[in-house]
Amino acid sequence: MQTAIDRLLRYFRTQQAWRAAQNFIPTAQHIFDIGCDDNYFLRRFLKLSPIPNLVGIDPATQHHHPQIKNIIGRFPEDLPHSEQQNQYDLIFGLAVFEHFPEASLPDVIRTLAAMLAPQGRVVLTIPHPAVDYLVNGLTMLHLIDAKAQAEHHHFDPARLPALMAEYFILEKHYRFECGMNNLMIFRRKMNE
Repeated sequence: MQTAIDRLLRYFRTQQAWRAAQNFIPTAQHIFDIGCDDNYFLRRFLKLSPIPNLVGIDPATQHHHPQIKNIIGRFPEDLPHSEQQNQYDLIFGLAVFEHFPEASLPDVIRTLAAMLAPQGRVVLTIPHPAVDYLVNGLTMLHLIDAKAQAEHHHFDPARLPALMAEYFILEKHYRFECGMNNLMIFRRKMNE
């Protein structure tokens, strides 16, 4: 069960992503959220007019909304082929990249490239590996419920631009939450 601190941290993370993507949100027709959980972030888009096509994937999602398509499963292995057709204007992955095993990263990145529309953007938040130790301490004190903490692989966000370089160009990168979290926006490389 989420604590008040869990909700506060999620709020800060989603606020950063929302603000960073403001230039792209008004024209986005198709939006995808990796690790959508209870659709907290996708529900923000329901206030837009017209409402974009909203899709999320999460192995534990149980919160359904009639205007949000939920895929129960893991990204990218449970993603239907129909969702990999260069259709998404915005793909969000908020605090999910650190959950992917190292061996799956090439497939994750290839799948993002297959999903993203030519002018689309991928917006990611990735905590610094030191956050894992802080989260472990807060969990032991029962201040947060880090339900997927065991899946963290101490991913170093500084590696991400090089890993994504075959398909993507880093457009924006900044740190927030006292430098403990990173926000990165990537755009697709255009075929020459």
